[in-house]
Amino acid sequence: MAEPAKASQNLSDPAASVTDASGHEKAEPGTIYWTLSLFIEPERVAQAAGQAGTLLRHDQFGALQTAHLPSRILRDSIEPLFNDIADREVLGEVQEHLLSAATEPVRAEGVTDDQHRLATEQAVRKPEMLTFKAPRQVRWSTEGLTYETSPAGLDKPRSVALRRFWLAHNNGALSYHLSFSHRYACHASGGSQAGYDPGTYYFLSMLQKLAAPKEFALRDNKPATVFDNNIGITPLDGLTVTDSHQRTSRFWPFVRDHLLADGERLFAELAGQTGHSCLRGAQLADALIDLVPFIEVPGLSLPKSRFMFVVHDPRFFNRLMPVDVHSQTSVARKTMVQEPCYAPYQDRLKAAIEGARRAGGAVRLDYRFWGWVRKRRDYERMIDGEEPAICRRDGSRFETIGELAAAIRQGQAEARRDFSGNPLPQPVRLCVPAFEPRRADCLDYLFLSGFNQNIIDFMNQDTSEILDSIDPIYPASDEQTDERFFVRYANHRAMLTYLPRSRSLETGNDYIGTCPYAFLIHVLALHNEYLARGHEARSLA
Repeated sequence: MAEPAKASQNLSDPAASVTDASGHEKAEPGTIYWTLSLFIEPERVAQAAGQAGTLLRHDQFGALQTAHLPSRILRDSIEPLFNDIADREVLGEVQEHLLSAATEPVRAEGVTDDQHRLATEQAVRKPEMLTFKAPRQVRWSTEGLTYETSPAGLDKPRSVALRRFWLAHNNGALSYHLSFSHRYACHASGGSQAGYDPGTYYFLSMLQKLAAPKEFALRDNKPATVFDNNIGITPLDGLTVTDSHQRTSRFWPFVRDHLLADGERLFAELAGQTGHSCLRGAQLADALIDLVPFIEVPGLSLPKSRFMFVVHDPRFFNRLMPVDVHSQTSVARKTMVQEPCYAPYQDRLKAAIEGARRAGGAVRLDYRFWGWVRKRRDYERMIDGEEPAICRRDGSRFETIGELAAAIRQGQAEARRDFSGNPLPQPVRLCVPAFEPRRADCLDYLFLSGFNQNIIDFMNQDTSEILDSIDPIYPASDEQTDERFFVRYANHRAMLTYLPRSRSLETGNDYIGTCPYAFLIHVLALHNEYLARGHEARSLA
């Protein structure tokens, strides 16, 4: 149903997918898996299939799946994982069907059945390698202020793998899924912060803004769709995608092109089963692309969709599910995120906001701001001088930032002055188990709390906002916390899962580009959301 990617993987790019000896893609730590799912109502599916006025039956899609070898391979590889965690039987049968967007390779003379199936399986597993490139600067508006930032590395090209497939729902609806994966931490090693830097964090935030661009406004408040040019929303206007044929476009036109190309092949296959003539070209686009208002940006419309993230990263997982380094037992997140640690960020932003108001322009988080964030030399000053602001509890001095960090993690340091140099009424014992030199822990928590809530203005948060945003929906009990398998969040548009490792992800990433267990929950939420909206619309009518 879709042409396999013709361009070979760029093996010199550490962000490209990594395969093992059998050709299966390895699930590498420091990878984000983003699945964007478009929902197509049953009436529109029937219209695209040339059967307007009726609804397609689930067995018609089942027959299509059986007749299409790539879809059978996708079914045989992924549905057993679905069945592990869900009772999918309705009246003695499964009524939802995975449909691959891969084409079956042409079978050459002399090729055995096993060889042909192997070649087809490789076509199903093979991703299309893309290059995402964000603009150098991102601009957003929130709480009556406009912000601009251009952290180093934001606009560097980033390798992204894409897999596409369909799911036929039991009521005749279809969902189209684009699963992107990006190894953002591919350069990180040892104590390096590459991959965990402001440029990377804003890039990851922009991915979420492509599908749910709140904190932005349309240029001149003119109505627009995500497919239009120059609408005034930085991620939609400025982020480009270069495909395996070296064609470059903005994100949503890229999505539309793939939806229509895959849709034409899918409905042509279906026409062969039903004998009806399917729609093509502009008529197919009208049937498959169902635009609805995006209420967070008045005047903006986008296709019916939801999305999910699976973040495979032990570092982030341990931030969100912290343990005591000595006892290896779970500890409260509030011990890692403490008010005095984040006050300096608020002070810096307050100064930038006051400067912007005096100048009548945007709040600029420029190179000086990010230099301070990355270096945090204020701690060096606080252990320097004849009477240091922070010292050991016995009064002795710290010689290095490393010594200071180790002592604060163990509660063996105390502050005698604040960040402004003012004497404290009495020494304050410092114990922050997450404390790292240069406060990489603070930057991580600021980003994670913002990402969980789809907030690109993540640097502007106080301690209570951070703690609220990193409080998960799972685990919800001490027993679940002790298991330490994964941690899950949800916002209005997405489900987010962080995990340190996962066998199901290792299996699923080759076929659907994400964890099958998480995907099943996500697609259920997608289907039920639009089922409920449709019922609401009919009730109001």
